[in-house]
Amino acid sequence: MQLESFNVQGFRSLSSVSGIPVLSPTIITGHNDGGKSATLTAAGFLLGANDATENDLTFSIAEDGSASRTERETEVCVEGTFILSDAERAELGLPAHVRIRRTFSPEVGSKLEIYREVPEDARLRELPKLRVPELKALNAEFGLDVRGLRADLLKRLEEYAARGPKVLEWVQVEPTVKRRMPQFLYFGGLIPDADETIRAALHSRYRTHLQDENLQGRISELENTLSEKLRGDAEDLCTHVRERCPDLIGAEVRPEVSFQAGLKRTELILSQVEGEDVSLASTGSGRARRVALAVWEWTNDILRQQEEAHTTEETKDDSPNLLVAYDEPDTHLDYVHQRRVMDLIRSQCKLSHIQVLVATHSLNLIDGVDISNIVHLRLLEQRTSMERLEDAGDPDIHLGNIASALGVRNSVLLHERCFVGVEGPTEQQVLPLLFRLSEQMHLQSAGIALWACNNNEGALHFTRFLLKHGRTAMLAVDADSKTRPRGLFTPDKLARFGIDPGKDVTWLGNPNEIEELFSGEQWAKAANLLWKRVDGASWKASDFNQLRNEKKFSQKVFDMVRERSQAAPGGKPEMLYQLAKTLQCPEDVPLQLRQLFASLIKLAND
Repeated sequence: MQLESFNVQGFRSLSSVSGIPVLSPTIITGHNDGGKSATLTAAGFLLGANDATENDLTFSIAEDGSASRTERETEVCVEGTFILSDAERAELGLPAHVRIRRTFSPEVGSKLEIYREVPEDARLRELPKLRVPELKALNAEFGLDVRGLRADLLKRLEEYAARGPKVLEWVQVEPTVKRRMPQFLYFGGLIPDADETIRAALHSRYRTHLQDENLQGRISELENTLSEKLRGDAEDLCTHVRERCPDLIGAEVRPEVSFQAGLKRTELILSQVEGEDVSLASTGSGRARRVALAVWEWTNDILRQQEEAHTTEETKDDSPNLLVAYDEPDTHLDYVHQRRVMDLIRSQCKLSHIQVLVATHSLNLIDGVDISNIVHLRLLEQRTSMERLEDAGDPDIHLGNIASALGVRNSVLLHERCFVGVEGPTEQQVLPLLFRLSEQMHLQSAGIALWACNNNEGALHFTRFLLKHGRTAMLAVDADSKTRPRGLFTPDKLARFGIDPGKDVTWLGNPNEIEELFSGEQWAKAANLLWKRVDGASWKASDFNQLRNEKKFSQKVFDMVRERSQAAPGGKPEMLYQLAKTLQCPEDVPLQLRQLFASLIKLAND
């Protein structure tokens, strides 16, 4: 069973946030105090890893729209949509998708419920909890046979309930369903969480060991023995209560023993010099985070071993599903260690039974996933709202919004792996689209930052700065830029800025402009789709190829389309962008551009 998405109501600043996706990974970003950590905690609450308290209840909103300083909402509710495997559906008798919620209120406490089909008659629900006299009474009431053992009585009622009318309602989650819910593993970003990181990692292994078939029999036997002994003690207690409180009709305690909550405490002791032992909590923040990173990597190795141990058809559904949550995992880590964190998360996401939530400010982490994996949280009137950064056709716009919201524009300069300066708006709009078609990922997912020079000498200053500081940077401009009088990209001017025209610049065109790289057939196809001629004739490849010998091919094409079509684009950048959108497969991208993209990816990964 895996968590697909979840909704949160009444939990801290998350007054009402719906549709939070759980992917591999989901990156959660936004302003400080915007609800990132609360989102992780809410996911843990749903999966039973932590409890809610009265202090977690959202402050109420008054009629005038202001937040109350004293009144709180009455309930926390975190509801998840879960996906079940075929084996789980067969075992549990549930559909492929189920809704499960955990609620908390000060009066009732915590409840775990599932929205499912149940008998319309409430008496036929939760039958396994009934005692023999109660089962006999129900059998008699429904005209069923009252003979036999408890199992016989229960079976008759369950079969009767299965034949009767059903309704969809929230009911208590059965233990068999609860056991199939994902485990939650939390790694925090605060220094006091360093020891907790170790405890969480070992506790996950502890729970796995408890499921070992070689241990389950002995553990169950010991649990039952202790439960029986405690029941004897409890009976003495109840007798005493009944004696002291004669107004009570009955008093009963049903003690149950479980080893599930074991592993009370762990502590890591470090030493650099023999005899000088120091607890992890007493070390510096940087060392504590590096130790935590090592623990995460060890956990990742264990998770991979679990995956490999459950690769056969017979055992793959036995692998416990796990939701791993990282809260600011890059805090107090240098850039090299931040890259290790990202590699670790990517490695975990490749495991079929692992899902990952990451709360972070790091653009390095944000850029490392597809834009659709990013959740942007922000506070509006002290309440968290969520923005899904879906692919809207121009991925750079989304990344710019994130950087602006975080106020970490310098992090783009510090953390990106490859910087590419292009000539102007045409390349700035078209290259991201063509790169995604060619390489099946966004520019930012590959760690490539793109900016338009727009005939601004500041762009050359920026390029010189990057190269001087050992960063990977290059320019990609039209080949005819080399010969333009007083142009920005003449070899002499580039050399004055420390830019090697042969090494640091890719000259685009065949021979002069990027527009020339597209075939006459591609131009004609786009024109017939988008810019139909006023005379009703069809565009032909020859209409465009005859212009290739002109001094400025792009301008001649634009003028021709404007002259012969009422649906002509508003400018050359729009014209090439519309052409690029008609391309359908990587091979449609001109070879020169595919070679450029391949070299950029190589530079970004070196």
